[in-house]
Amino acid sequence: MKLMATFIYPTKVRRMTSGFRTKERPNHHGVDFAQAGTHEIYAVADGEVSRSYTSSSYGEVVFILHKINGVTWETVYAHLRKGSRRVKAGDKIKQGQVIGIMGSTGDSTGQHLHFELHKGRWNINKTNAVDPMKYLGKDLYPKKQYITYTVKGGDTLSELARQYKTTVNEIVALNPEIESPHLIYVGQKIKIPTNTSSTSTTLKVGQKVKIKSSAQFYSRTRNVIIPVRVKNKTYTIQQVGKDDVLLKEIFSWVAKKDLTTL
Repeated sequence: MKLMATFIYPTKVRRMTSGFRTKERPNHHGVDFAQAGTHEIYAVADGEVSRSYTSSSYGEVVFILHKINGVTWETVYAHLRKGSRRVKAGDKIKQGQVIGIMGSTGDSTGQHLHFELHKGRWNINKTNAVDPMKYLGKDLYPKKQYITYTVKGGDTLSELARQYKTTVNEIVALNPEIESPHLIYVGQKIKIPTNTSSTSTTLKVGQKVKIKSSAQFYSRTRNVIIPVRVKNKTYTIQQVGKDDVLLKEIFSWVAKKDLTTL
């Protein structure tokens, strides 16, 4: 298996028989993959087994806790074949490691894997459950690509940002030694991102977004730092510009690349 995604698929089986919180099953807090035969079940990411036991509902089940880029996730692998669990609570797990075999134990009417993904710890009300299909097989934290640039006479960060189709905030985030966008000097070597995501040109009025923790400056207010207290909070887009948006609640312009969509 190629281990490139943040969360790989928990099985090679791609036949999904039940989705996440569908109209027909609103209380189904995961997805089901089903197929006859013997199918290994894999840990979707590195982590530590938080539980491995037999449940009346989940049947033979494994829970794995993951810490990824400072975020806690927990995954659930249910209805495993009787006696197939290969891990116990406390075991350190590698992405792609076999943890059991698809089965039909517990509250199950046929062989399948019931898989849950929780952004945060699992709880009895499943309030942290998210749709796994929005995350599986994707690189959620792509490494930034950058070039090393030597500052020349007359260079400014705003001009370099325009030239390389990025933002001053993105450049500053890659260069923590830059205390102010006006304090670069000839001969200084700085990193300039080359694969900044275009969060996106599809942003719309009324859409909900959050300001990234890496954001440094408001986009249209010269050299004004975005305070920590306004980051990672939800805001409503009031107006959309070419490279930035106006956020209703704080009435400030923020670069699109400094936002995450909800």
